Amino acid sequence: MSQDDGVDVKAFIAHTVQRLRFEIAENGWTTVAVLPTAADPDVRYVYTVGLTTIGQPELAIYGVPASVAKQLLDTLARRLIDRGAGPAPGERFPEVVGGGLELAAMPMTDSRDLLLVNCLYAQWSAVQIVWPDAAGRLPWEPGCALSSAAQPLRGTAPAKT
Repeated sequence: MSQDDGVDVKAFIAHTVQRLRFEIAENGWTTVAVLPTAADPDVRYVYTVGLTTIGQPELAIYGVPASVAKQLLDTLARRLIDRGAGPAPGERFPEVVGGGLELAAMPMTDSRDLLLVNCLYAQWSAVQIVWPDAAGRLPWEPGCALSSAAQPLRGTAPAKT
C-alpha cells in the first residue's frame, strides 16, 4: 500500500488506530493479522494490541493461520491477565494446542513487525509465542523439523533449564 496505489496511507493508519482504540476500550485488547501478499508470500503473523494498557506484554505468533493464531493469542492473553503476570522467558504453555504439544514464550528483541503497537504506545514490550514441530520440539531444540522460514524467531532462544 503506497501513495501510488491511490490510498492515503496516513489517513488509513489514523483510521486503523482509531478503530483499534475502540476495540481495546471495549475488550481490553484486540488482535491484528498480517497476511501474505503476492509481493511477500512468506509473511504471516498475528499480534495483540492493547495488553500494554493492562500491564502485560503484547503477544505475537508467526507462521500460524490467522484464525488459529487469534484463538491462541486470546486464550493466552486471558490466562496471563487472570494470573496477573506476563510470561517468563522460555515458559511453556501446555493444554493450549492439544495433542501434548506446548507453546513457549520468547521475549522479542526485534518487534518492528508490531507496527500498530508502536503507533499507540511509546513504551511497551512483546513476547513471541513459539510453536513446536509435530514431535513437540521447539525451534531452538536439537532435531526440530521447522525451518526458520516457517516460523521466524524475533528474539533470543531461552537458556536451557
